[in-house]
Amino acid sequence: MRITNNGLQREALANCQRGLAEIDEIRERVASGTRIRQPSDDPIAAGAVLRTDGRLRALEQYRRNIDAARVRASAEENVLEQLTGLLTRARELAVGQADATATAETRAAARREVDELLATVVQLGNTRFQGSYLFGGAFADAEPFDATGATDPAHPPVGDYRVEVAAGQLVRAHHDGQTVFVDSGIISALQDLSAALDADDDAGVKAAISAVDDAFGAVQTLTGEIGPRWMWLRPTSRRGTSICVRSARTSPTSKSRKRSPAWSKDYVVDLGDADVAGLGAATPADILVLSIVTLPATAGDPCTVNLQGPLVMHLARGQGRQVVLNEPEYGVRCPLDLPASTPAT
Repeated sequence: MRITNNGLQREALANCQRGLAEIDEIRERVASGTRIRQPSDDPIAAGAVLRTDGRLRALEQYRRNIDAARVRASAEENVLEQLTGLLTRARELAVGQADATATAETRAAARREVDELLATVVQLGNTRFQGSYLFGGAFADAEPFDATGATDPAHPPVGDYRVEVAAGQLVRAHHDGQTVFVDSGIISALQDLSAALDADDDAGVKAAISAVDDAFGAVQTLTGEIGPRWMWLRPTSRRGTSICVRSARTSPTSKSRKRSPAWSKDYVVDLGDADVAGLGAATPADILVLSIVTLPATAGDPCTVNLQGPLVMHLARGQGRQVVLNEPEYGVRCPLDLPASTPAT
């Protein structure tokens, strides 16, 4: 085999060009901070990169879903707080017109105010949120209630708004209009109270008090379900806290009780078999207990904790409920000493 000088020169030049190309590639990797600029650089690593990128995009979408659900849950909580105030006023009117001193004139005036309360309830049921009706259910583009509080059978306000917060894990963001306004008995209770006042019916007014109380309890139950839902609409690293901070209202039927001097060190929540089974838990050890803390409205005022109505949660299933304890030493607004407490916003 004959080797010429021209052949040696071509081989040396090719080696130099390959070396320069490798140097350029290394320089670009260093400058860009990336090792793989195209799949052909490393097909196996490129596949891993694409899978990781897909997971990151999914996590970002989950975060956006959680943010949207938190805003919706907050909007529902605001409506429930307003319903609590309306039912409190309705009960005051009913109690005031249930005794022998009530006259047809006073009941007529009370009926007009009850009708105004009912109109406000209907407005809350038709709350618009980001271009749709918050309590519209599956028909969020249609008004859930008419002026009388009735629903359209063709477009009932039924259907959960659920968001995906993890792969295959859906969480309900808020309740539908059927649950909040119809099944709770709010609209029917106010309608019955208005009718009884209009008819000057003593027995009807007294019966309406019980219906208003039942509706109030239903609203408090719905409010209590928001706490466990907020736990699932939080970043995973923040779950597992022992205290849930949110606003709390006192029942209009509750009596003032002596405040405990401090946070109870021997606080024990006794759950019945029905409570444990209702959450789908095998044993009480599967249950997490949260106490509702109310932050002060102004700086310097004490925080309070609701020891009488804790939230019990089964985190593994994303279920929870509020229970009411019968122990007299547990109040709904027990002072709680927290360092550097800040006013609620």
